[in-house]
Amino acid sequence: MRGYIPMVGDLFHVGHIKLIKKVHDLGYTVVVGVHSDQDVEMYKRTPVMTLEERAGAVQACRFVTDVIKSAPVAIDESFLDNNDIDMVFHGHTPAEDDLYYPMFRVPLELGKFTRTERTEGISTTMLIDRIERVESNAIKIRVSSLHDALQTLKTHRAMRVMETHNGISGIIADTASISGNEFDALWSSSLTASVSKGKPDIEVVDTSMRLQLVRDTMEVTQKPMIYDADTGGQPEILRFTVRALEDIGVSACIIEDKCGLKQNSLLERPGTKTSRKLDLSAPKLPRQPLPGATRNSWSLPASRH
Repeated sequence: MRGYIPMVGDLFHVGHIKLIKKVHDLGYTVVVGVHSDQDVEMYKRTPVMTLEERAGAVQACRFVTDVIKSAPVAIDESFLDNNDIDMVFHGHTPAEDDLYYPMFRVPLELGKFTRTERTEGISTTMLIDRIERVESNAIKIRVSSLHDALQTLKTHRAMRVMETHNGISGIIADTASISGNEFDALWSSSLTASVSKGKPDIEVVDTSMRLQLVRDTMEVTQKPMIYDADTGGQPEILRFTVRALEDIGVSACIIEDKCGLKQNSLLERPGTKTSRKLDLSAPKLPRQPLPGATRNSWSLPASRH
């Protein structure tokens, strides 16, 4: 007898294995149908693993005899006949009958459907939630480590910060050590971001480009990141910039109090800098969190005079 188990098989886990083993122990030759990426997206979510990866993980289970790739979500009689399926197994609660009935209507009517119990405490959705919590905790650790360093170092030395503008420069700053002294944090500079694009340092490299450079750096480093936001741009734009920085895990955002077009201080002549009054710069600082924002990062006006 051939027992059929349709599944997504994403992040293949012990719950999947227990179901497969249960069907195997009932005396069935186990056939598993793995749905296509497109079908899964339509009724559930975008899978983490591709169809080939999911099918490969299922096939590696020793209790599985056959794997059917891109198996249909709704099972019809021709599918059962063509694959010699004697019984279909699936684990869902009675409360979910309305959702799953269209998928299993034919096997139910033919008396070829058996409801199974899910394994408590484990599912792909739960695993994804765990991963997201781990990533969120990693972000919080970076933010809190910068705050702790500021509090610890302010009484006896300045903080050591090194500029980064891509992954390799970030690795250098993250691991460099001279006589046991390391850098405390990383700095994302608009100057080097502009130079890396071959453009002048007058805020022509937009925020999206700069954020990608920051992401590249954050993926391969551990130390907290400080983001140089130049003049900050319009207040409405700065709020969304800070939100994006929070999502990436950046610890702090620094803005300048200059008026007009930002120009690199290395090229400016004495007396040409004009500062914005604090009461005019302050409105740029995000005062209320955007929906879902953690408010872990902070922003301060900074003068380079």
